[in-house]
Amino acid sequence: EASSLQPTATPLPTRTPTATPGAPFLLYQQNLICNPSATTSLIQVRVFDAADQEVPGVEVIIAWGGSEEHIFTGLKPELGLGYADFTMTTGVSYVLRLADGGQPVTDLTPAECEGEGGTRYYGSWLLVFRASGR
Repeated sequence: EASSLQPTATPLPTRTPTATPGAPFLLYQQNLICNPSATTSLIQVRVFDAADQEVPGVEVIIAWGGSEEHIFTGLKPELGLGYADFTMTTGVSYVLRLADGGQPVTDLTPAECEGEGGTRYYGSWLLVFRASGR
């Protein structure tokens, strides 16, 4: 006797998006971090979703003088799942943007900090992005 079961379409599992489509991450904060014990001047990026959770796997594009570097959040989990960094070179101006859109951050250059006794050293930029949709 023939089976009366009809074949059914099984939905394939889909990747849950970490951000609402069409809701890019927006620059929330930009701070110069002065740490006299730091040996390099970094662009540090932290990305959070609308629920304030760090987001790994976000592509960050840094461009300068005809060159471009792509980095991703989450590769240094000990510093946070939404964290990524890039070492700056003195005298170079960088433009940073997230691959999924949003406003680029321009004119990122190593900025001088003043330590105790008037010593000068270069600080790092901390850029915090948050998903725009709630």
